Amino acid sequence: MPSQEQSPTASVLKPQLSADCRRAKKRQMDRMNQQRKRKRDREHLQRLQENVQLLQQDKASSLVSSLMTQRDLNEERMLRHRKRLLQIKGLIEADLADLGQPEDVPSDKSDADALGPSPNPATFSAVDPSLLEAASSEPGPDSTCFLPAEKNDTLDALLAELSAPNVEGDTVTWPPPMLGAMAGAVESSPLPSSQSVLDGRHSKIWRYIEQLISHTKSASTLGDTELDMHIIIAAVSQGWTQFSQAVMVDARWSCLRELDEKYFAPNYSNVERLAILTIASQTIKQDMMQQTTGTSWSKILPPFIKSRPSQLAFPHSVIADSYVWPGFRERLSICHDYYTDVFLHATHTMFRFLWPYDFKEAFNLNFQTGLCHLSPRFLASMQDIRCWTMNSDFFQRYPDFRGDVPVSNPQPAQPSLHTLWYAFQSQEDSETCQDEESNKKCFGVWASV
Repeated sequence: MPSQEQSPTASVLKPQLSADCRRAKKRQMDRMNQQRKRKRDREHLQRLQENVQLLQQDKASSLVSSLMTQRDLNEERMLRHRKRLLQIKGLIEADLADLGQPEDVPSDKSDADALGPSPNPATFSAVDPSLLEAASSEPGPDSTCFLPAEKNDTLDALLAELSAPNVEGDTVTWPPPMLGAMAGAVESSPLPSSQSVLDGRHSKIWRYIEQLISHTKSASTLGDTELDMHIIIAAVSQGWTQFSQAVMVDARWSCLRELDEKYFAPNYSNVERLAILTIASQTIKQDMMQQTTGTSWSKILPPFIKSRPSQLAFPHSVIADSYVWPGFRERLSICHDYYTDVFLHATHTMFRFLWPYDFKEAFNLNFQTGLCHLSPRFLASMQDIRCWTMNSDFFQRYPDFRGDVPVSNPQPAQPSLHTLWYAFQSQEDSETCQDEESNKKCFGVWASV
């Protein structure tokens, strides 16, 4: 009996002792793990302290740091020298182009007087050819601009002549990029007539816009197309003030704002500004996409704005690529006589974009994103080359472009024999009155002439 009474007690005490043992063992394992963790932390901290001491005492690391600082300074200095070399390159090319014109082009005495005193031919030969080679080559990180001592006076005189404005308000003119590739053939290349030379002297605005677009294509960044369209629509309808930060960050918007405020807004309506700014922004973006990502074509640009073979074969001004008409661009790519402020002003003042609807019909608002986008009807008009027109006065001044550009206000034809017969077709008085009223409605334009 006693053995039977002790057995249930032993069976009850045995699991209690095992649970205590497990808890004690668990506490012991936790203490060991904490000790190991503290030991690892102490060792890691000690290694970090040793590394810091080694870095502070190691002379090689300080040398590397100084070399990296010197490298950053050299890169900044190289960028400054690069900009200066590009400016000097433009000045030298402009000098060579201007100095070569009086030598090769026969002109009358009146033309010579209008152009001002012609420079001495010896001055042109005094320019060292090495300057042209150094200006045409791409400056490297270690490139410097070396000018011989005996040539400094001549170059300074040329720069002073360019910097001093003449009586007509002309300032420094910058050559187009095509002169960089053709600089070696300045002396031997045929020059335009004397009248073209006279007009070419007044290309200050053309050269300025050209330099602005060239700098924009090399310094701007890619952006989202939907956001680009919203910025253009809001800038045309509300102004550029709200996008001052975007203009400061991206060179593309800075260029478009300057072109719009100086040249587009005074001459164009909001619809024409919207169409031109859209084409300009997407053209600049398309060139950057082809250079960086190799993207084929933009969805907004019309198909007829693709580059013609002449644009790829002949060096030309970047402004020629901004026009939408293929024949127009091809003629400007080959004939450089049109690179004048007079021609640029004519294209700005006589261009018309045909849009019979209100300006608000040209864009829609996406309520989900809060961004504006071009309406399908306006995009269809941009895809139609017949909507991109010139005034008929433009073709009276430049008849070579007839057939290349649609006419916005074509001259009406002269009244035909059918018109005369229709005026005298009735014999009764009542019918005659009706005919006269109909003639006034249909041919009122001719009565006013």
